Amino acid sequence: MRPEIYRQMSEDETRHWWFCARREIISSLIERHLGNGEHRILDAGCGTGGNLPMLGRFGQVTGVEMDQYAAQMAREKKVANIVEGYLPNHFPIAADERFDLIVSLDVLEHIDDDVASLRRLRENLAAGGRMVVTVPAFPWLWSAHDKVHHHKRRYTRDELRSKIESVGLKVGYISYYNSLLFPAAAMVRGLQRLRGRSQNKDEPQVDVSMPAGWLNRILYGLFIVEKYLIGRITFPFGLSLVAVIEIDRIDSEERQIMRKIIWSVLKRVERFTKPDIVLLIDRGVGFFTIIQIESIPDYCLKRTGIY
Repeated sequence: MRPEIYRQMSEDETRHWWFCARREIISSLIERHLGNGEHRILDAGCGTGGNLPMLGRFGQVTGVEMDQYAAQMAREKKVANIVEGYLPNHFPIAADERFDLIVSLDVLEHIDDDVASLRRLRENLAAGGRMVVTVPAFPWLWSAHDKVHHHKRRYTRDELRSKIESVGLKVGYISYYNSLLFPAAAMVRGLQRLRGRSQNKDEPQVDVSMPAGWLNRILYGLFIVEKYLIGRITFPFGLSLVAVIEIDRIDSEERQIMRKIIWSVLKRVERFTKPDIVLLIDRGVGFFTIIQIESIPDYCLKRTGIY
């Protein structure tokens, strides 16, 4: 993005209704899904660092930012270690470094290969950890705002879920949000499209400037209501999407490998008559154990499958 947009964002993100309410919504999701504690946290695409103080309440934060100008502004907040780089191929975090929480807030829409970026972040997610991702919603809402901010796309819920699951991640929660303001915003963008503003490539405009104080308070009040609903219910529409993600403990390739191992063991088990053996599979965890059980007829072994 252009330097003036970063300057505007840095100035506004401590008081603009959208930044302030989104920050509180994300904070409540983290508390609900991960809890408080001294967690290792990665902010992948931290921008000018507006979310770093909030994330710092949950643990030690590392921020990654591709723009040198924005990274310097983030460093000036002095609440996180900031390194420069970008997803997916120039990510400065070692693949074997693990984080309890990874956030990528309105970042994926800027990246050509969003699936490869999710796959790269998966490598850094610790077992039992969580990833929180937000993106703009609905391709038909595309406007001058997206052009100014160098967006590559907007997402539907099914598209985002599909891309997350394609890299071996599991969606714990996904919902549209910024839903109460959706009807008004959709109408405004529809009118802009009719007037041809969203097609004007020569004079794209930034629509995140500070509104009047009274309007800023009203918009904040409408948006912040969702803090008490997000995570408990899902919204069928909204200007944005949020997903809470964890590692799918057995991805499709690993399932195939496990199935081969299991059947190999079963064939050998069938050769024995004493003691009888039953193979138990815990699909949720992905491990299996062989235990000895007495008084199990031989035919049970022959009918044993993957439970």
